Amino acid sequence: MLSPDDLVSYNRFVRPDGGWAPDDLARCLAELEPRSPAGAWSVIGRSREGREIRQVTLGDGPQRVLAWSQMHGDEPTHTTVLLNLIDFLLRGEHAAAREILSNCTLGLILMLNPDGSLRRQRPNADGVDINRDARRFATPEGRALRDAVRDFTPRFGFNLHNQRRRRRLADRAAPASISLLVPPVDTPNTATEATRAAAQVAAAIKLATAPHTDGRISRFGADYMPRAFGEWVQNQGVATVLIEAGGWPGHDVAALEHAHLHAFAAGLESIATGACLDADPQEYETLQRSSDGDLFDLLITNARLLEDDDATQRVDLGVGLPHFTAMLDDRTGGRIEEVGDLAEQGAFETLDAAGGLGLPGRIAVVAGDDGDLPSDEQLIAAARQGVTTAVAPFDPSKPAARESFLQRLEQSAPPIDVVPVLLADRGEPTAEQIDFAHELRLWAIVGETDAQPHASTLKIDRQTLDSWSLAACDSPSEWRSETARRAALLGLNDRDVVGLDKAAYLVVAALDGEQPARIAALRAVVVAGTLVSRDASAEAPANERRWSGSWLRRDVSPRKTRT
Repeated sequence: MLSPDDLVSYNRFVRPDGGWAPDDLARCLAELEPRSPAGAWSVIGRSREGREIRQVTLGDGPQRVLAWSQMHGDEPTHTTVLLNLIDFLLRGEHAAAREILSNCTLGLILMLNPDGSLRRQRPNADGVDINRDARRFATPEGRALRDAVRDFTPRFGFNLHNQRRRRRLADRAAPASISLLVPPVDTPNTATEATRAAAQVAAAIKLATAPHTDGRISRFGADYMPRAFGEWVQNQGVATVLIEAGGWPGHDVAALEHAHLHAFAAGLESIATGACLDADPQEYETLQRSSDGDLFDLLITNARLLEDDDATQRVDLGVGLPHFTAMLDDRTGGRIEEVGDLAEQGAFETLDAAGGLGLPGRIAVVAGDDGDLPSDEQLIAAARQGVTTAVAPFDPSKPAARESFLQRLEQSAPPIDVVPVLLADRGEPTAEQIDFAHELRLWAIVGETDAQPHASTLKIDRQTLDSWSLAACDSPSEWRSETARRAALLGLNDRDVVGLDKAAYLVVAALDGEQPARIAALRAVVVAGTLVSRDASAEAPANERRWSGSWLRRDVSPRKTRT
C-alpha cells in the first residue's frame, strides 16, 4: 500500500502564489505532454471565453476512472495533485504506478473552469457556478463534463474540490483536512450499486490517510443537491467520490497538497488492486460530519480592551483572514470577526494575552536611506516597536530611489503595511511627479503645505509628516489617540481602535504593575491578521515568523487634462 513517503519525490509541480491560472497550467503541460503516450492529451471542450479544457488519458486497464479538478476557479489544490500524480504515473518508478496503469484507464481533467481560475473566482466567466449546472447544462464547461462522462464511460468518478479551509472537525478544534462524500442519488439517500462501490473506495481512502493526518478526516456535510454534478454523475451509475481539501495546521499548503496526492493515489491503488472490494463501507458511513462552525485563523484570548481598573474586563478576539475557501497565499486583510468568549471555537493559532492590553497598531513614518524606501530590516525593527503601518517617504527625483521603488513594488510583500508617499519639490509639484503619483496611485506630499492639492495629495503638510517620526510611547491613552488621529488623516478608518469588524492591526501590551498607565513591554504584534511576533522586544531572527504586509495605494479620481 502506498504511503506518503513513497510520494515525497513526486512534488515537482508547486502551485504558484494565488493559485493555478491557465498560463501556469500550460507551462506544466508543456513538460508533461512530450513524456506522455501519443494521443494521450485531448481538448474536450472550451470555456465561455474560448480557453481549452484538456483531458489526459493514461493506462489501458479495464477499470475506467474519470476525475475532474478546479470546477471552481478558486479551488486549486487538486490541480497540483493531478499534475504530480501524472508525473508519478509517467515516471513509473513505483510498483503502485505500474499497477494503476495496468489495471485502470484514467481520464484526468485538470482545470474544468479556466476562466474562473484566471479570475480566482468560484464561478465561470458568466458568473455561473458550474457545479449547479447539472440539470440545464447551460455552461460550456458543464456540457464538456457531461460529454466527457458519456464518452469516457467511467466506472468510478472523483469530484475534486476545496472546502472552507477553516472548516473544523466535529469533535475537536482542528481543521478538516480531508473530507469525503458519496453523493446521494436522491433525497432519501437510496442505496445503489454505485453508491456502495463509492463508499468502499471512500473507506479505502480513509483507512490509508487517517494515520498520516492525525485523524483530520471527516464526512463532508452536504445533503442531496439535484443541480450538482456529483449527484448527476452518481445517477449515471458511476461510483463517485467527492474529495474536499480543507485546511492544515500552520496553513501549510504543501503539506495539504501532499496529503491529497496520497489520498487520491491510494484511492486509485485500491481500485487497481481490487482492495476496495474488501473495504467495509461502514468505515465511510461512520465518519463524523464536519462541524458547522469554523476555526479562526488567530484567536487572542483574555485580552483587555479598556484602560480601566476592572481586571475582569477581558475578552477573546477571533481573527479571520480572507480567501475563506481555498488556501491561497495572500495573508493580508485579516479582520476581527468576533469578540467575546470564543475559547470553544478554536483556531489555527492561539495567543493567550493573559490580561494584556489590546491596542491598535501604530502608524508612523519609517524613512529609508538617501531618499529610498525603508528596507525590510528597518520595517521589522519598527514592527517590534508596535508599528503595523509605516508611512514611507521617498524622493523620486533621485534615479536610484525611483528605480528601487519600482523594483520593490514588483517583489514580495513588505513585512508590514507601507504607505508610500512621494516627496515633491517645494511648492507646486512637477507634471512628471503628478503623472508618476497617479500612475502608481500613490499618496503624495506636495511642497510645504497642501495649499494646492491634487487627487494624489495626502492632506497633511511636511511639518505634520515630520512629527510622525517613530518615537517611544509608553502611555496607552496617547498611543490610541495618536493612532486614531493618523488613521483618520490617512483614511484608514478601520485601524483606529481594536474591536469588532476592525482590521486586525494590533499589539498586545503588557502594563507596568507599579504604574498601570504605562506600557512595560509589547508581547505580540499582529499585522493584517497574522501574528508576526510573540515577543516584540526580543531580537528574534527576521524570518522567525511569517511577516505579512502590503503596499497601500490610494484609489484616485481620473486626472483632469492639463492645459
